[in-house]
Order: sequence, then C-alpha cells, then structure tokens
Amino acid sequence: MKTGIKCALYFFLGCGIGVAGTWFALDKHYRDKLNSEMEDMQTYIDETYRPKKKAQPNVTERSKKVTEEAYKSHVNAEKELIESYKETINPNATKYNTTVIETPTAKVNPKPTEEVVEDHPEEDEEREPYIITREEYVDIEPYYDKVSLIYDKKDSSLTDYNTDELVSAADTIGGTVLEKLDDIKDFTYVYVRNDMISTDYEIEVRTFEDLTDE
Repeated sequence: MKTGIKCALYFFLGCGIGVAGTWFALDKHYRDKLNSEMEDMQTYIDETYRPKKKAQPNVTERSKKVTEEAYKSHVNAEKELIESYKETINPNATKYNTTVIETPTAKVNPKPTEEVVEDHPEEDEEREPYIITREEYVDIEPYYDKVSLIYDKKDSSLTDYNTDELVSAADTIGGTVLEKLDDIKDFTYVYVRNDMISTDYEIEVRTFEDLTDE
C-alpha cells in the first residue's frame, strides 16, 4: 500500500516537474522570438523613416596639405597674372572708348615735366574747347572719349598719337587753345575738353627738331 502511494507521488511529482520545465522552455522560446521580431521591426523603421547620416569623409593630414598647396598655387598664379597685366598697361595710352595702342619706339618720351592748368567757366555745350586738369581728364565722369595728340611746335601741327595722321585743330581743340601751345615747354602734357563732341584730349607739346641728333 505504501509502495503504491510513493509511486503515485513520484509520478505526479515527475509530471509537475515536466510541465514546469516545458512551460519555462516554451516561455523562453516565445520571448526570444518576440524580442527578435521587435528588433527586426525597429531596424526596418530606422532604415525606412529616419534620416540617414551622411558619411563623414576621411580627411587625412596628407589630403589637407595637398589642398593647401593647391590653393596657394592658385592664389600665386592669380597674383602673377595681375602683375603681368599691370606691366602691359601704358599710362599714356588712350582709355575708355578708344583702342589702346603701344607707343612706337621712336616716340618714347620722358615723363611730363609739368602740367598746364587753366581755369574755365561753367560748362556750356556751345562754348569752345578749354583746358582742364589731369584729374578731370582721368575722371570717369563725364563719359567722354579720350584721345591722345602730339603738338609739334616746329610747324604748329597736331598729329594723332596712334596713327601719325594730321588732325584739324578747329575740329578738335579749337583755335584759342592752339594759340597757347607755342608758349608751353616741351614734353608738357596739356589736357583739353571739347563738350560739343564729348571728347577729352591729352596733348603732348614738343619740338621734333630737337630730337634729330641720331
């Protein structure tokens, strides 16, 4: 009798242990499966709806050095280009609306020793040409054409600085200004404004017979 009771107890105890073990095993299995599915869902949400961070470039010291050297080389090249351009500019060349032409070798002159300046009345488009200052000549306003001429005191002739063609004083600087040029020293620059044709003139006064010592 006692033996049968013990066997029954062991049987039920074994069944209880087996049920408990099965329950714990199934609980762990489904918990792990649920956690895995939740992780997969979170990964899908992150990849689909959250903005992705841009990959940061791997900047090395070598790449920084190469970039700096390239930048310095570019800046130096621009400086050299600007300097070379400045050297080609002729300070006495015609500016603005006329074509700049290099002065012929035979006509290379020293810098002007002085500048002739004369006071002039209020601007009037109908009056004769008048003498102005160099500052007024190089000023961007008014927007007048700029023309360079040479006045030869030897024969009282006006010549275009770039083409060597004779120019009419009546059509350019006027007779009043022309009469004053003989009293001006050689290698002096006179600046004249003609409002009637919207043109400024840079006139070099010189005597060509003084330069024939070759």
